[in-house]
Amino acid sequence: MRSAQVMLERVLRAAEGGEVGGATFDRVQDSRRLSGQCGRVFRLMSDGVPRTLQEIRDVTRDPEASISARLRDFRKAAFGGHTVRCRRAGEGGLHTYQLILKQEQVAS
Repeated sequence: MRSAQVMLERVLRAAEGGEVGGATFDRVQDSRRLSGQCGRVFRLMSDGVPRTLQEIRDVTRDPEASISARLRDFRKAAFGGHTVRCRRAGEGGLHTYQLILKQEQVAS
């Protein structure tokens, strides 16, 4: 099984390589910022604990919209093809997000 560090390195390489960006992605202006976000969110969420976007923001200090985008990135093959579970947390529109690392999917 691959270690979390190896998976983190893959995430950072994908972010630096422009895998996070769309039509408006500028490698010079955005690569460092987005790879930093990817690293912070991945490090926190790789423990498998479900968290709301606000709880992730409170730790990483990144905007909730950016966190949501990074969580979607982790599902992409270039970022490891991990599972991100989204579950309603009580009543209303609050949801929790849980990162399930691909190695754990195979092991369980």
